[in-house]
Amino acid sequence: MADLQQAFKKAAQTAFNAVGTVKNTVTYRSKTNKNPTYTPGTNAVSDAYTDYEIDIVREDYRSREIDNRLVLVTDIKAIIPVDNMTVTPKINDVIVIDEVTWEVVDIHKDPADALYTFQLRRP
Repeated sequence: MADLQQAFKKAAQTAFNAVGTVKNTVTYRSKTNKNPTYTPGTNAVSDAYTDYEIDIVREDYRSREIDNRLVLVTDIKAIIPVDNMTVTPKINDVIVIDEVTWEVVDIHKDPADALYTFQLRRP
């Protein structure tokens, strides 16, 4: 079973690499603590993040997938090979694509544990 899973992971990585020009290099911003930081001088509240540079394939949702409750018409997908993630992804992490911030609202892993599919939404 492990050999089959490794074969799927390798095939997913090969396919991901083959899409070349479709890939985007983005910033994956992993939330590192759940307690926001308050700066009294500026009255600013900010979360602590660690940034990672990763490649994604961006995809729009098909109209039949959009229910305007769980999946909004403005949501997008980001597909990433599991082996490309150096951090464990979490809901509420952030992906910055072309200077636009998208919040991770859902994460799915395929049955072979080869690909992540992130549901992203503008905050």
